[in-house]
Amino acid sequence: MRVFLSYGHDQNTPLVERISRDLEAAGHGVWIDRSEIKAGEDWRRSIVDGLSDTDWVLAFLSKHSTRDPGVCLDELAIALHWRSGAIATVLVEGEGAVEPPVSVSHIQWLDMHDWSARQAGSGMAWESWYRLKLDEILKLLASPATQRFAGEVEELNRRLKPIAQEADIGLLVDGFVGRGWLYTALDEWRRQSKDSRLFWLSGAAGTGKSAFAAG
Repeated sequence: MRVFLSYGHDQNTPLVERISRDLEAAGHGVWIDRSEIKAGEDWRRSIVDGLSDTDWVLAFLSKHSTRDPGVCLDELAIALHWRSGAIATVLVEGEGAVEPPVSVSHIQWLDMHDWSARQAGSGMAWESWYRLKLDEILKLLASPATQRFAGEVEELNRRLKPIAQEADIGLLVDGFVGRGWLYTALDEWRRQSKDSRLFWLSGAAGTGKSAFAAG
């Protein structure tokens, strides 16, 4: 599997980098920004390209990574478009400190919030605990259902050839204000309409549909 790692550059980075190395050692391809984004590159375009060329997204949730605005929220939004829900989440800080976006709040996370405290304790106990958590990630990636879903998304992208506009998000949201009532309506739909899979937004040309979607 080709795995995109979404994380905040904070105190949890050493854990993310170790998981990245272990995923590669297990034979998976890993996209991680420190190795993939080169100096002088358009970071948003690099992220879009990285997400479009991966099978699964592994998002590490922390206070820093879920802050709004933040690059990680942009990555998750793009991933929902490109990968159509092929996302798994890892909690790397206490639940009370993390505010995951509503769009991924239904996904059951892998709880590793106390990893740093465990690492500071007994070396053997830490290694045993870490290996158990890593095995859960590896089992997810090896699951036939996971691989089938990733393959279906890839096939849909190949057949439908959706138009990507993620690189234009910055231009669309620049200077866009208002529509608070619409944000409220969208959040209410996400929280209460569990059986509804479509939020339909219509309006005349120039009323801000694209800018709202980008936001």
